[in-house]
Amino acid sequence: MLPSNEITDGQLLQLVKSSSELAFNVIYDRYWKLLLSIAYNHLKDHVKAEEIVQEIFLDLWARWETVDIENL
Repeated sequence: MLPSNEITDGQLLQLVKSSSELAFNVIYDRYWKLLLSIAYNHLKDHVKAEEIVQEIFLDLWARWETVDIENL
């Protein structure tokens, strides 16, 4: 188990690049609500906002080897 409150975003990104499902889960837990809030504020549709946020995380996981994110 990763200490989610003690690990930095940069460390999480490095772990995700090495295919760490636990690190991905920490990123998901850390940013899901924020991204949903942003998407909802733009769309004013909760279902569509959830779908978009889910797609973001699915895309991140699918491209973990090639994605170059410096700042979550």
